[in-house]
Amino acid sequence: VKDIDKDNKSYEVLKNIINMGKILNIKTTTEGVENENIYNKLLELKPDFLQGYYFHKPSAVSDLF
Repeated sequence: VKDIDKDNKSYEVLKNIINMGKILNIKTTTEGVENENIYNKLLELKPDFLQGYYFHKPSAVSDLF
């Protein structure tokens, strides 16, 4: 995911993985959404779930309670 905004080969590979998930009825989660450019590219591909620093830094369980 980290280079899909700069590298067309990475974008195409990820696009095909997400499409395969849709065909097989498997939910896809994209990790590593680090910035708005990557986020916007992923919106084009429509994975089921997104996660990464763009939304929130990782939290330890002890930080949640």
